[in-house]
Amino acid sequence: MSAVGPVSVGTPDLQRVTTRFHEAQARICMSGEFPGGHVVLWLPQRMLRRLVPVVVDWLANHDPMKDLALPSGDLYREALQGFAQQAARTQLEQLPAVAPVSVGADSPEYLVSSVQVERSAQCLRMVFSTAQSSVAQMVLYPQSLRQWLNILFDAWRRADWPVDLWPAWMHDDGALSVKTPSEPLH
Repeated sequence: MSAVGPVSVGTPDLQRVTTRFHEAQARICMSGEFPGGHVVLWLPQRMLRRLVPVVVDWLANHDPMKDLALPSGDLYREALQGFAQQAARTQLEQLPAVAPVSVGADSPEYLVSSVQVERSAQCLRMVFSTAQSSVAQMVLYPQSLRQWLNILFDAWRRADWPVDLWPAWMHDDGALSVKTPSEPLH
């Protein structure tokens, strides 16, 4: 995977997204806003089951405290990840309410078949593609990535999909769910 560099030419950079489970489609729907337009991305469970572990792995390896002289061990690392995830959820819940991304009937819709993940030490870029081409990209830094993961996880649970691929630090924290099912992230 290459380092995250300038925005890919021709692929819109999502500035704000609303992620929710769409029951009639039985898919995650990501409504996105980018300069000059909107887009709807349909994310099937099969594709997300491949994406989530990659994103979670990047977060787990992007532990800002990993270089400190702290006790080692999986239990300790899990606890730190849980605290960081809960802090991201709390910060998200304390943000002022923002209207969900509103897309028009003429907004393009795409069934995402793959997501290319480009990693750097500071951020993660996801380039969403159909079978034919890249249609949108989203750059997330650790805190915003954790917030988006919280929203995605809440939508995942609303879908009643198995949570076996999610780490314990995502669902064993007793956290309150996000205020609304379509909380925007920007």
